[in-house]
Amino acid sequence: NTRFWDDSYISNLDPVEKLMFLYLLTNAQTNISGIYEMAIKKIALDTGIDKEMVQKIIGRFTKDKKIFYIKGWVCIKNFIKHQNHRSPQVRVGIEDELEQVPEGILKQAIGYGYGIDTISHLNLTKSNLIKSNLTGEGGSKEPIKKRGGMREIGNLLNR
Repeated sequence: NTRFWDDSYISNLDPVEKLMFLYLLTNAQTNISGIYEMAIKKIALDTGIDKEMVQKIIGRFTKDKKIFYIKGWVCIKNFIKHQNHRSPQVRVGIEDELEQVPEGILKQAIGYGYGIDTISHLNLTKSNLIKSNLTGEGGSKEPIKKRGGMREIGNLLNR
């Protein structure tokens, strides 16, 4: 998306921060959900930015509620918003990727704000997902992963 460079947040970043933001959006580990596993060491190696600076920049992104780094997982807020999330195939792809994310990471990402925009763009309210505590409809105590995975969220989306 060429509007990246016109974004007011991006335009106020230092050049090294712009590089880091762009890298986190476009590296080989990125997937359609915007949540993927990646080591700080790998980020530093790929970008040429020293490890301490990588951590500092990610700290700023977290403070600014744009990108979160949780126990080795990168979570990009608004990532799904920029996908063709109305396409059934894309929605299945997003659901499949989210199914691979450990439940604790996904819960923490939602707590940081990942879910606010992501869920609204998937036509599922934040309060419903948090209320159900990643369980299915009706507040069942059994985790959604054990009852059919994130595809169950897809079923809820189509109601």
